[in-house]
Amino acid sequence: VGSGVHGDFESALVWGVDGTHMMVRVPTSERAESEQSADLIALRALSQGVRTRLPFGVPSFLGQVPVGGTRAVVYGYVPGEKVSLFEMDGLGSLSGSLAESIAAVHSLPTSVIADAGLPVFTAPELLRSTVSVMDRASETGLVPAALLSRWEQATEDSALWQFAPTVVNGALSAESFLTDGERVTGVLGWQGLSVGDPARDLFWVLPNEVAADAVFGAYHR
Repeated sequence: VGSGVHGDFESALVWGVDGTHMMVRVPTSERAESEQSADLIALRALSQGVRTRLPFGVPSFLGQVPVGGTRAVVYGYVPGEKVSLFEMDGLGSLSGSLAESIAAVHSLPTSVIADAGLPVFTAPELLRSTVSVMDRASETGLVPAALLSRWEQATEDSALWQFAPTVVNGALSAESFLTDGERVTGVLGWQGLSVGDPARDLFWVLPNEVAADAVFGAYHR
């Protein structure tokens, strides 16, 4: 299937003798291995009952086997094709399905996350984390002054931080979604699953202004 966007995994689609389709992924770095471990913990938290509340497929963990110094993990196959961010504005109902999929995750009970021992953050904790990232970026001397000023204004605007944290995927990008061209059929990559800032699951669409307007409008509805 390829090595992924950053070459972090070697992946292959396997057919079983009974016709079952499975995806096999082998991490190619320690970072990817850690990401895969976090993803497996999150997939276990997404029980069958939770999955029935989502309008798309989520990979299931089937097993693993040692490969060299790491492991190959076998998942149930979720059908669908990936669509680039800059193709999304021309695909009609897809923006609505993207919004529906994200909103469905945000509507899950936060107890799902707490019961699984996954991170649960409050709005003040998320603000402190954001300020910390901003400070580290500022220390590099590489961030334009106008951008730092904009960040500072956002962190000082208390109204922006008066929100109720929700269940979030936490790692969404255009690459996360599988589609049939009109609807989302699956979502991959759950390593960031937590209770946090719902904006984290929406910012990735901003570079495509047309798609962003459509997704944000459908999400609010």
